[in-house]
Amino acid sequence: MKAKRRTITIDLNYKREYFEKLEREGWQIVNPHISDNRLPPGFASEILDVIWLDTVKLSKGIPKEECKGRYRFYKRTPAYIVFDNEGDSFDRYTVINEDGDMLGLSDNPTHPQGFSQFCGNCVDNYVDYSYGGSWRRHLNVPKIIQHELPRIIKEFEAEGHLGKRVEFVDLPKDIQEHIKYRFETIN
Repeated sequence: MKAKRRTITIDLNYKREYFEKLEREGWQIVNPHISDNRLPPGFASEILDVIWLDTVKLSKGIPKEECKGRYRFYKRTPAYIVFDNEGDSFDRYTVINEDGDMLGLSDNPTHPQGFSQFCGNCVDNYVDYSYGGSWRRHLNVPKIIQHELPRIIKEFEAEGHLGKRVEFVDLPKDIQEHIKYRFETIN
Protein backbone atom coordinates (compact mmCIF):
# COMPACT_ATOMS: atom_id res chain seq x y z
CA MET A 1 0.00 0.00 0.00
CA LYS A 2 1.41 3.37 -1.01
CA ALA A 3 1.79 6.08 1.57
CA LYS A 4 -0.18 9.31 1.43
CA ARG A 5 2.08 12.04 0.14
CA ARG A 6 2.14 15.81 0.49
CA THR A 7 4.72 18.02 -1.21
CA ILE A 8 5.51 21.56 -0.09
CA THR A 9 8.06 24.10 -1.28
CA ILE A 10 9.90 26.26 1.25
CA ASP A 11 12.49 29.01 0.96
CA LEU A 12 15.91 27.71 2.00
CA ASN A 13 16.41 30.75 4.26
CA TYR A 14 13.70 29.38 6.61
CA LYS A 15 15.03 25.81 6.72
CA ARG A 16 16.02 25.67 10.41
CA GLU A 17 12.76 27.21 11.66
CA TYR A 18 10.74 24.86 9.47
CA PHE A 19 12.65 21.75 10.65
CA GLU A 20 11.91 22.74 14.26
CA LYS A 21 8.22 23.28 13.46
CA LEU A 22 7.95 19.86 11.80
CA GLU A 23 9.62 18.14 14.76
CA ARG A 24 7.15 19.78 17.18
CA GLU A 25 4.31 18.41 15.03
CA GLY A 26 5.70 14.87 15.28
CA TRP A 27 7.42 14.59 11.89
CA GLN A 28 10.80 12.90 11.65
CA ILE A 29 13.32 13.18 8.81
CA VAL A 30 14.33 9.91 7.20
CA ASN A 31 16.69 8.99 4.37
CA PRO A 32 15.10 10.55 1.25
CA HIS A 33 15.86 7.44 -0.81
CA ILE A 34 13.63 5.07 1.19
CA SER A 35 10.89 3.64 -0.99
CA ASP A 36 7.28 4.58 -0.20
CA ASN A 37 6.45 0.87 0.18
CA ARG A 38 9.05 0.24 2.91
CA LEU A 39 8.04 2.57 5.72
CA PRO A 40 10.16 2.27 8.86
CA PRO A 41 8.43 0.39 11.73
CA GLY A 42 6.29 2.60 13.95
CA PHE A 43 5.70 5.24 11.28
CA ALA A 44 2.38 6.24 9.80
CA SER A 45 1.83 5.97 6.08
CA GLU A 46 2.05 9.70 5.45
CA ILE A 47 5.05 11.24 3.71
CA LEU A 48 5.90 14.90 3.54
CA ASP A 49 8.28 15.79 0.72
CA VAL A 50 9.85 19.18 1.35
CA ILE A 51 11.52 20.96 -1.55
CA TRP A 52 13.90 23.73 -0.54
CA LEU A 53 14.44 26.53 -3.04
CA ASP A 54 17.43 28.82 -2.66
CA THR A 55 16.00 32.26 -3.50
CA VAL A 56 19.49 33.77 -3.62
CA LYS A 57 20.52 31.41 -6.41
CA LEU A 58 17.18 31.92 -8.16
CA SER A 59 17.65 35.69 -8.08
CA LYS A 60 21.02 35.21 -9.79
CA GLY A 61 19.31 33.43 -12.68
CA ILE A 62 20.36 29.86 -11.81
CA PRO A 63 17.83 27.32 -13.16
CA LYS A 64 15.19 26.21 -10.66
CA GLU A 65 16.22 22.53 -10.92
CA GLU A 66 19.69 23.36 -9.56
CA CYS A 67 18.25 25.23 -6.57
CA LYS A 68 16.25 22.30 -5.17
CA GLY A 69 17.14 20.10 -2.25
CA ARG A 70 14.63 17.43 -1.29
CA TYR A 71 14.04 16.02 2.20
CA ARG A 72 11.57 13.34 3.16
CA PHE A 73 9.76 13.30 6.51
CA TYR A 74 7.60 10.57 8.00
CA LYS A 75 5.01 11.17 10.66
CA ARG A 76 5.36 8.86 13.60
CA THR A 77 2.30 7.02 14.84
CA PRO A 78 1.19 8.15 18.30
CA ALA A 79 2.50 6.08 21.21
CA TYR A 80 -0.99 5.90 22.70
CA ILE A 81 -4.34 5.89 20.89
CA VAL A 82 -7.09 7.03 23.25
CA PHE A 83 -10.86 6.62 23.00
CA ASP A 84 -13.20 8.52 25.35
CA ASN A 85 -16.83 7.51 25.79
CA GLU A 86 -17.44 10.74 27.77
CA GLY A 87 -18.62 8.91 30.91
CA ASP A 88 -21.16 6.52 29.34
CA SER A 89 -19.58 3.73 31.38
CA PHE A 90 -17.30 3.44 34.40
CA ASP A 91 -14.32 2.59 32.18
CA ARG A 92 -14.44 5.93 30.41
CA TYR A 93 -11.09 5.74 28.57
CA THR A 94 -9.71 2.94 26.43
CA VAL A 95 -6.01 3.33 25.63
CA ILE A 96 -4.16 1.26 23.02
CA ASN A 97 -0.38 1.29 22.75
CA GLU A 98 1.84 0.63 19.69
CA ASP A 99 1.80 -3.12 20.38
CA GLY A 100 -2.01 -3.31 20.53
CA ASP A 101 -2.23 -3.72 24.32
CA MET A 102 -5.43 -2.16 25.69
CA LEU A 103 -5.97 -0.44 29.03
CA GLY A 104 -9.37 0.59 30.40
CA LEU A 105 -9.52 3.56 32.80
CA SER A 106 -12.04 5.48 34.84
CA ASP A 107 -11.95 9.26 35.40
CA ASN A 108 -9.76 8.75 38.47
CA PRO A 109 -7.80 5.52 37.96
CA THR A 110 -5.54 5.89 41.01
CA HIS A 111 -8.41 6.32 43.49
CA PRO A 112 -9.27 3.20 45.59
CA GLN A 113 -12.66 3.12 43.89
CA GLY A 114 -11.20 3.94 40.47
CA PHE A 115 -10.60 1.55 37.59
CA SER A 116 -7.39 0.76 35.69
CA GLN A 117 -7.23 -2.65 34.08
CA PHE A 118 -5.54 -4.20 31.06
CA CYS A 119 -8.12 -5.76 28.78
CA GLY A 120 -6.06 -7.82 26.35
CA ASN A 121 -4.46 -7.11 23.03
CA CYS A 122 -6.72 -6.01 20.19
CA VAL A 123 -4.43 -7.55 17.56
CA ASP A 124 -4.57 -10.91 19.38
CA ASN A 125 -8.35 -10.80 19.43
CA TYR A 126 -8.63 -10.21 15.68
CA VAL A 127 -5.70 -12.30 14.43
CA ASP A 128 -6.57 -15.38 16.52
CA TYR A 129 -9.58 -15.92 14.25
CA SER A 130 -7.43 -15.74 11.10
CA TYR A 131 -4.26 -17.58 12.10
CA GLY A 132 -5.21 -19.57 15.18
CA GLY A 133 -4.23 -19.08 18.82
CA SER A 134 -0.54 -19.89 18.32
CA TRP A 135 0.12 -17.22 15.68
CA ARG A 136 2.69 -15.43 17.86
CA ARG A 137 4.97 -18.49 17.84
CA HIS A 138 4.90 -19.02 14.07
CA LEU A 139 4.61 -15.65 12.37
CA ASN A 140 6.46 -12.34 12.14
CA VAL A 141 4.73 -10.68 15.11
CA PRO A 142 6.00 -7.06 14.68
CA LYS A 143 5.03 -7.09 11.00
CA ILE A 144 1.53 -8.41 11.71
CA ILE A 145 1.00 -5.87 14.50
CA GLN A 146 2.23 -3.04 12.24
CA HIS A 147 -0.14 -4.19 9.47
CA GLU A 148 -3.23 -5.04 11.52
CA LEU A 149 -3.26 -2.33 14.22
CA PRO A 150 -4.14 0.64 11.94
CA ARG A 151 -6.98 -1.38 10.38
CA ILE A 152 -8.33 -2.35 13.81
CA ILE A 153 -8.15 1.27 15.04
CA LYS A 154 -10.13 2.41 11.97
CA GLU A 155 -12.75 -0.25 12.75
CA PHE A 156 -13.00 0.94 16.36
CA GLU A 157 -13.44 4.53 15.16
CA ALA A 158 -16.15 3.51 12.67
CA GLU A 159 -18.05 1.35 15.18
CA GLY A 160 -17.93 4.03 17.88
CA HIS A 161 -18.51 1.60 20.77
CA LEU A 162 -15.33 2.80 22.54
CA GLY A 163 -16.31 6.45 22.15
CA LYS A 164 -14.62 9.11 20.12
CA ARG A 165 -10.89 9.27 19.56
CA VAL A 166 -9.07 11.98 21.51
CA GLU A 167 -5.46 13.12 21.57
CA PHE A 168 -3.27 11.86 24.41
CA VAL A 169 -2.07 15.41 25.16
CA ASP A 170 -5.68 16.54 25.70
CA LEU A 171 -6.13 14.15 28.66
CA PRO A 172 -5.68 15.44 32.22
CA LYS A 173 -2.03 15.30 33.33
CA ASP A 174 -2.66 12.74 36.11
CA ILE A 175 -4.26 10.35 33.62
CA GLN A 176 -1.38 10.85 31.14
CA GLU A 177 1.13 9.99 33.87
CA HIS A 178 -0.89 6.97 34.95
CA ILE A 179 -1.08 5.64 31.37
CA LYS A 180 2.69 6.01 30.90
CA TYR A 181 3.35 4.28 34.22
CA ARG A 182 1.02 1.35 33.48
CA PHE A 183 2.41 0.69 30.01
CA GLU A 184 6.01 0.97 31.24
CA THR A 185 5.39 -1.68 33.90
CA ILE A 186 3.77 -4.37 31.72
CA ASN A 187 7.06 -5.71 30.36
